[in-house]
Amino acid sequence: MESDILRRLDRMITRHELVLAKLGARRGAVPTNLLAEVDRLEKALYALCEGVRGFLRAKECGFALDRFDTYLQSIEGVAIEIEKSMSSHMAALEAFLKPGQPR
Repeated sequence: MESDILRRLDRMITRHELVLAKLGARRGAVPTNLLAEVDRLEKALYALCEGVRGFLRAKECGFALDRFDTYLQSIEGVAIEIEKSMSSHMAALEAFLKPGQPR
């Protein structure tokens, strides 16, 4: 379960970074509020990844983690919410990549 959540979060981060890399020099044409929201979602994704990895390290070191499964289910719920939001924001960013689109 833990590795599935980490893979899902890593895929979202990678997809996000690829879209931003494609956007490159055109970032100045993207509305600042859209970039700010994408930045907020990115920070949330990285925080979730670090949280799960931190708990996994503690578990590997032999520490008992009370309600770890409940924590992972909560993380998965948040990841789903972020994924939905990220998808719509990524679609908006990708619209700036289409040739001939008014900016």
